[in-house]
Amino acid sequence: MSSIYALLVGINQYHPDTDINPLSGCENDVKRFEEYLGQLFPEEKRTIKTLSGHQATRDEVIGQFKEVLIDASIQPGDIALFYFSGHGSYARSNPAFDEFDVLGLDETLVLYDSRCDGNYDLADKELALLLHKIPQGADIVCIIDSCHSGSITREFEPENAQKLPVPGSAKQTPSRDDEEYRELSAYLSPDEDLSYAKMAAEGRLLIPSTRHIVLSACARGEVAYESTTAPTAIFTNALLTVLKEGQPSYASLFEYVQALLQRQSEPQTPQLRVYEGYNPDKIFLGQGIQEGQPLYQVQRRKGKWAINAGAIHGLKNDKASMQATTINIYRDKADTVRCTLATVGLDTSELSGVQLTPGLYPAGISNLLPIIDVLVEAPANEVSQWMRIAEKGSRQGKIRSITGKDIGYDYKVAFEDDAIVLKDHSGNLVHGARPVNEETIGYMYDCCRQIAQWKLLLQLQNQAMKEHDFKIDFSVDVQVDPEKDVWRSITDSDTLILADGQQLLRSIRLENNSDVEYYAAVYSLYSNYGIKRRTEDVDASLLIKGVPIPALAKRARLFIADYLVEDTLRLKLIISKQPFKDFFIREYEGLEQEIVNLEHNPANRAALMGIDDDTIDLDWYAKTITIRLVRSKGKILPPELSADPSTEKLF
Repeated sequence: MSSIYALLVGINQYHPDTDINPLSGCENDVKRFEEYLGQLFPEEKRTIKTLSGHQATRDEVIGQFKEVLIDASIQPGDIALFYFSGHGSYARSNPAFDEFDVLGLDETLVLYDSRCDGNYDLADKELALLLHKIPQGADIVCIIDSCHSGSITREFEPENAQKLPVPGSAKQTPSRDDEEYRELSAYLSPDEDLSYAKMAAEGRLLIPSTRHIVLSACARGEVAYESTTAPTAIFTNALLTVLKEGQPSYASLFEYVQALLQRQSEPQTPQLRVYEGYNPDKIFLGQGIQEGQPLYQVQRRKGKWAINAGAIHGLKNDKASMQATTINIYRDKADTVRCTLATVGLDTSELSGVQLTPGLYPAGISNLLPIIDVLVEAPANEVSQWMRIAEKGSRQGKIRSITGKDIGYDYKVAFEDDAIVLKDHSGNLVHGARPVNEETIGYMYDCCRQIAQWKLLLQLQNQAMKEHDFKIDFSVDVQVDPEKDVWRSITDSDTLILADGQQLLRSIRLENNSDVEYYAAVYSLYSNYGIKRRTEDVDASLLIKGVPIPALAKRARLFIADYLVEDTLRLKLIISKQPFKDFFIREYEGLEQEIVNLEHNPANRAALMGIDDDTIDLDWYAKTITIRLVRSKGKILPPELSADPSTEKLF
């Protein structure tokens, strides 16, 4: 059993010199969460520090974060948890961060004395530095119950908003009117290297990224509320209510908490964010992945029944697919109600033919076509092991494992010479691993799951909407003749011929020519099945007329790795009038076209590892730009002598 290292912070009353409205339930929520952790972990497996009220000064919170969570005794697989309950706010960012956030705002946690003269709130960019110092391999979890907490470990969005009325206190503190922005030197520097001032002076300013997951009380433009009937916040109370029933995955926990809060009258939408490929199907504060078929939630919204599944889960909105898909609603253990899809949104779909009393019901999906078919060629014992793992992973609903005749498959898994190899239908090696054991079989199944996610994202499209409905210009502009500064704009697909060693400048152009604001997500899809998100969280990537998205503004270079004759690079755009749950789309490193030894390289085992409302958004669009790169001539080097294939090429 892994150990947990937790820092829990709750603040009701703030420093008397700051004139900040008090709260009533934050410190009680810290106690309740500490009790929950005590039930989940034995004493010898938990290290917990709580800071309440006047204890939670800026210096003390940062100091205890370093002592408890940046602890050399934390081992890979141990859990590092930061929980905060209190006021949230925002402040103007230093202009040096403008390239990361078009609106130029820090999202902040208001600490006991952070509004005293000479002090600052704990900014999202400071929390990012602290998270980056947690020992590598730890399972990092942040739970933030405050206003504007949608992506506290990243950037922030909204303008000053008035406090919303009852029920309960809103956990929001206005920005400080007396400050324009803080100097870079005033941001926390955990050590000499992690200093924004030093990075800017050296021309390498960046906000470090760390593999972690964030559960937060509300979206960026919303406030978080306390209960009117008990000293607790409605988000933390919903969280603990669900956890009383068991230990679900992060994704399932989020979905149930979201459903509970949607039944309230307050405009508060919880958020789940994953970074650097964190798997939301992992068990909450536990080990392993949630197994079995997924249970979605069905409930009535504004007079219509809806399920929290959509195109990014594999649903398709062409007529034939919608008619073939069956939604199974589990009214009780012995009674199942079946219905069909009426419309398909990105992450939520409307149902037809539902005759139920209004409420919240678990549901499953039948007849969802697999994304890939995998032929398994192995001795009977290994086939049985593979099928057992496939059954555990069936909640993904994207892979069909088959045995028998080698026809009608997309990929083949073969057990050869104490190794498991994955090949495409043409017999080309995709990836492999040795030795042959249950752990390696699980690893190779995860590789297949990665390919399925890649294929699903590539195939994503809205049959009901066309590009001209959105008035969006999306292209990759490539400098094909550097001497004459000639550029080619690629809007669909194209082939480029590159000489040995040649590199071409590229830029990504995404422009909104309408007065409608859209939420945008852009992903790179590499030919080795790597997935990389190129934009910030969906609710931070607002596409406004005449305003570029900072993350796409930088130029980069296009080239072919030395050991390749050709390569294909794809850029996927998803735009929507409503932000969607982008945590379902995980980032992956590419699969190496070789057989790795998991005993000698254990790190390989881990390599695989938006604001919502009550409206089902049918106005979404997806587009793919494909660029084929072909080497004109020259010697091809083997992979071990060439450039790192994971080096960023085009996107």
